[in-house]
Amino acid sequence: MPLMSHRACGMWFLVVLVMGSSCSREGCTEPHADNFNPRAKEEDGTCSYEEGAYGYAEQAIFQIQCGVAEIWGPVTQADITVYHENVPLDARTIGGGWSIHTFDCELFLSADVRNGEIIRIEASSAAMTGSASGPINSSGFLDLGFIMIQ
Repeated sequence: MPLMSHRACGMWFLVVLVMGSSCSREGCTEPHADNFNPRAKEEDGTCSYEEGAYGYAEQAIFQIQCGVAEIWGPVTQADITVYHENVPLDARTIGGGWSIHTFDCELFLSADVRNGEIIRIEASSAAMTGSASGPINSSGFLDLGFIMIQ
């Protein structure tokens, strides 16, 4: 059986080395982060963001508190949609009264929502609608108060 040449052996070594290192590369996989690594395959928790731009990104979730009330009495159920710059980011159905809704921060990062920019929620129930707006902030919590459906 012929022995492998040094060159062939070296090529096999490089193939094995590249395959082994490319599969487990860790780093920041969030495109909006300052230290985004396009070669990273697994998020390692090291992402950092422009000072004050995406402060909520340090939270695991972002919470929006809102209430839905009809002028003639309480609404038992309403559909809400969260908007940024008139683009819908999320939609869901909620009950009446006060509710806290949790969102993955990735939703806002993907939409490039920066601290201080306005988030609008529209709510509808049957043929009635209402909305509330407020600036997103670094605390990871946004209180929009009651949305009056008229």
